[in-house]
Amino acid sequence: VYTGTGQDAFAYNVAVATVETAPTGAAITVQLTVNGTPYCTLTIPAAGTSSVYQGGLVLGPIPAGAVVALNVTGVGTTFPGAGLTVVLQ
Repeated sequence: VYTGTGQDAFAYNVAVATVETAPTGAAITVQLTVNGTPYCTLTIPAAGTSSVYQGGLVLGPIPAGAVVALNVTGVGTTFPGAGLTVVLQ
């Protein structure tokens, strides 16, 4: 995230979510919010270990000083998955 003085920060890559151990039975879904407003949703499919890349230039800037949060909204039903990492850069 670029945080120039007095400027918006731009997420050039609202990257990817990965897990060390894949979920089974259902996908993992995570939602990133900016100041409480949904920004993007990343989905790791059942039996998969990474989501599809989401480009930040399409999603727009993240204001400097914004509160960015991560909400896990779904996990595997047989096994939830393990070792979640979400990269926002």
